[in-house]
Amino acid sequence: GFWFRKKKKKTKTRTKTIMMAPVALASTIQTTCGARFVNQRGPRASSRKTTPSNAFFSSHATTSSTLMIAERHHHQQHHQHHHHQQQQRNRRNRTGVAMKAAEDASDISMVERKRDLTTGDYVQPEITSRSTSRRLVPEEGFNAARVSFGTIGMSVGLPLLLYGFGAYFSFLPGTGVSAIMLIYGFPISLIGFALKYAELLPLECESYEDAVNVREEQATAVLTQLRNDVTRYRYGDEQHLEEAMNIVFKFNRPGGLQKRQRPKLIGVAEQMVNGRYAIVLTFESPRITKEEWDGFMGKFSRFFGPNVDAVAVEKSEGVAEIILISNGGDDLGGPGDDMEVLPPLMPGLPPRYQKKGTA
Repeated sequence: GFWFRKKKKKTKTRTKTIMMAPVALASTIQTTCGARFVNQRGPRASSRKTTPSNAFFSSHATTSSTLMIAERHHHQQHHQHHHHQQQQRNRRNRTGVAMKAAEDASDISMVERKRDLTTGDYVQPEITSRSTSRRLVPEEGFNAARVSFGTIGMSVGLPLLLYGFGAYFSFLPGTGVSAIMLIYGFPISLIGFALKYAELLPLECESYEDAVNVREEQATAVLTQLRNDVTRYRYGDEQHLEEAMNIVFKFNRPGGLQKRQRPKLIGVAEQMVNGRYAIVLTFESPRITKEEWDGFMGKFSRFFGPNVDAVAVEKSEGVAEIILISNGGDDLGGPGDDMEVLPPLMPGLPPRYQKKGTA
């Protein structure tokens, strides 16, 4: 009897624990998930007496409501994640469309480019006569621009460096000054190597005798500066007239040429064309047609002007001559005997003038 009563009491306790377990589970889920709106019946419902059966069904309803809120929260997060991914895809699509539009603008078709380049009111003058007697006339006086500073640096620095090493190890006399030779020889030779690496060789100007005779009277200041620029050493440039060609041809821009069509200046000459002084620029341009050259002559005339006419002549296949003719305007003969020409502040600007001896 005692054992049976004790066992029965223990079973009743276990049954009560099982019935109260959903209540504890619901309370835990409410605490962790933050379900604040499960019990919305007011103080009247909260004051109702709780029985084991009511607690079980109340806990079941509470658990269902909590699961519904958790499921709704999960759906909201999934919807936000899907909306964020859709925004990223739209942004990538807009970026791709913009890049494709930029590529299409840079990769202009041949027909559109020809139509744009052949517009304008500029008319090229007809070539009736050109110089026939050619004689290379050497430049008079010393011009530092026609001297290679890279060669000078290497010629001075390398002997100092080599002799300094030999004297330092007692192979050559002069041990006392070997340190000075090494200190000065190393940076001078290094600068010389750097200048030699970045050096752009000057072009040889083929000067016709009849053109040289009228150079002072008919050559404009800009044409004189052009001849001086392409016949001197340059450092850091890939080719002559690089900045000027970028402005004139507008590479990879609407109305211009593609960068792969960039011409290369391979020669310059002074000639008499139609009885006037002219500078003849020879370009290697296998990817530019004669029609495209004709379309840019107006820009050549304005860029190297004023008072300059530009004519395009196809010399051979892939080689074109651009003839810049002084047409007899007010800019002839330069700024005057008491003025000297300074280079422009940037390509495309007119040259600057100042009185001689005021620099």
